[in-house]
This record gives sequence, structure tokens and C-alpha cells, in this order.
Amino acid sequence: MVSALLLLLTACGGPLLPDSAAAPPAGEPAATATPAPQPTVTPKPAPTPTPAPSDTLEYTMLPVTWEGRAFGSYEGETWQFMPRAEDEAARKNGYLLAQGLYEGDAEKVRAALSDRVLAAGNPLEELEGLKIAEVMLAGGLYEIPYMSLTVADPGVTPLLAGEHTYNLRFDETGKVDFFSPFSVAAADALADGEDWVSLGNWGIQETIQGDTLQGVRYSIQGRLADPLGLRAAEVRGTRVQYHAARQPDGMWGESVEEEETSIPGQWPLPLNLYETYEEPPEGNVLSPEERQRVCDQLNRKFASLRDGTYDDGFGGDPAWQILHAWDNARPLPLTVTPESLRSQRYSERNPDIPSGVSVWVPLPDHCWVVYNIAESGGAAGELSGRSYVLEVP
Repeated sequence: MVSALLLLLTACGGPLLPDSAAAPPAGEPAATATPAPQPTVTPKPAPTPTPAPSDTLEYTMLPVTWEGRAFGSYEGETWQFMPRAEDEAARKNGYLLAQGLYEGDAEKVRAALSDRVLAAGNPLEELEGLKIAEVMLAGGLYEIPYMSLTVADPGVTPLLAGEHTYNLRFDETGKVDFFSPFSVAAADALADGEDWVSLGNWGIQETIQGDTLQGVRYSIQGRLADPLGLRAAEVRGTRVQYHAARQPDGMWGESVEEEETSIPGQWPLPLNLYETYEEPPEGNVLSPEERQRVCDQLNRKFASLRDGTYDDGFGGDPAWQILHAWDNARPLPLTVTPESLRSQRYSERNPDIPSGVSVWVPLPDHCWVVYNIAESGGAAGELSGRSYVLEVP
């Protein structure tokens, strides 16, 4: 009976379907389920980077106008240059390097360099556009041998514009193996196969409260960008916090280290071993009126450096005075504003040295030029000193 019923249903086209399951009319698409609405996700805006203090100012590169003197004979240029006792080969190669740079003769420069430097990649292989105003060789007998080089135009070389000291180290054959604005301690470390070396840079910040001295010291290491040591490629640093107590005789006792911390981040690169590292002050200790007077002093100084009328009060060729009043490798502000300056009080360990206020002027590349105003001169006293300080990240 059941089989007969199934056969009947099949012959009639199958079982009847409910209305909800009826097939759509021919030519119409099948109905689809409406998707559930999805929540709208609004992307968060990227955080706005904090502008660098130097972004508010404009800068220019100060040209070298000092013409110097002509490079002389071997005897005349090396009479105070004694790299090693009775090492005439080193003396001759130091002179040959200086002569090659002064004349733009790459062949003489190559002849003065060690096999190690030539094999690793001579950074002075090309001298196109290089213009040297003055060269002086000195040291070696009682101090590190060095070359004082005044570069009017570095051209394609990694040399620094302006006047800078380049320390020299020679290999066992007397060839130049290190020619660098950084410490020769780096040359010793490189010879020992080390990659991270001391460049000679440092940083120290101290405050005195009563009979207690609190200090922070930065230990800096770097990797060199070339085998001669002309530029730094990377820098890292460690922060050491310490304190010292005043002794009955008024002097400070031995420093006691409290904490040592490795500081991550992108450290700005120094140009030479004289640039230090510190944390810039957050604000100002000078009043708005005092900052305006300081700005007026700075703007007069910077304008006179640009127009060639600068006078340090000691006389001499203005071009020579300008050369020693600013590092030509660092940009010079056109004008500064009271809002761009920062300042803080400083005190010296030696009580005979007056305390005062340091004024910080921002430069590009996380660098600051810092001047001091002695307390005896008042807040509007004359600016003295000049140092270049790099920001601790």
C-alpha cells in the first residue's frame, strides 16, 4: 500500500510543498537573508608628533671666511709634530696626509693611509670640492699627535666645515691608521676588535643642596661610520646616578653610585668629542623681561657673525674671531625668540667659581648651544662660554 502511494506521488510530480517553500516565479532571483548591521569603526587619528624646539626658528650655515696661511715645507710644518720618538715615517705620513688634503691630491692621501684603512674603504678616496683654508700639525711628544684643520668647503668628503682638531694614530709601519675628531681611545678599541667604542663624549649634570651633591653621569659609546673614524654611525648611552657628601674641609667626598640604567632610544650623533649629552631644562628660571634682554644679546651676536662685524673684544682679524665664535658645522639661528629659549641655574663644585644661569638655544638635530651668565653679572649680564649639548633621548 505504501509503495503504491509513493509511486502515485512520484508520477504526480512529488509531494506538495508548503507555501513558504514555494519556488520563486521564473526570472526572479531567489530571496536572500538580510545581513545584520555591523558596527561602524572610526579609526583613531595618529598621535601628532611633538614638534622639535628648533622647528620654531630658521637657520643658516655660516660660511668660513678665514683664508688662513699657505701650507709650507716639510721642515716648516713638522717642527712641532713628533708622532713617535724617532719615528720619521709617521712624521712624513702625517705631513703627506696634510699636504694631500690641502692640495686636493687624493693620490698623496692614499699614500699616507694604512693598508687596513685602504682595505676597509678609504673615506677620503674622493676629494672633489674640498677647500682647505689652513692646516697645522702638532703634538706627539707630550700629547696625542693631531692635525688642526680649517675646512672652507668639505666638498664630497666627510670632513667637518670650520676649524676642528683631528687626532692621529699610526700603525707599526708609520702609516695613518686613525684620523678622527673623536678620542684616540676609539682607535685602541678598534685595534682590539671591538665594535662599540668610546668616542670621548660624556655628559654630567649636578645639583647642590646644602651639604649633598646629587649628580647624573652619562657614559657614551658609539660605532664609527668609517675606518678612519671621521663620523659616528650610531650612539648608545648609560645613565649613572650618584651622590657625594661635603667633607669637613669643604671639599666633596668620593662619589657613591646609586643606580645605573641603559637608556634606549635614538641618540643624536656627535660631530666631535667636545659635544656632550644632557637633558635640556623643561622651562625657564628667567623672567619674560630677562629672556627678552638675553634674546636681544643673542640676536646682535648672531647678526654680527653673519655680516662679518663680530668683535670678541680681544682684537685681531674679524674672520678669525668669527671662526672661533661658532662651529661652522652647526646651523646658526637667524633670530631667536624668548619663547624658544630655555634656562636653568647651575652651580660649581668649586665654591670659588660663581654660580649662574645657563641659557639654552635650540639647534636642529636635537642639539643645543648653551651660554652662561655668571650670577655676579645679573640675569641680564653678558653671555659667556659656548658649548654644544646633545639631547639625551
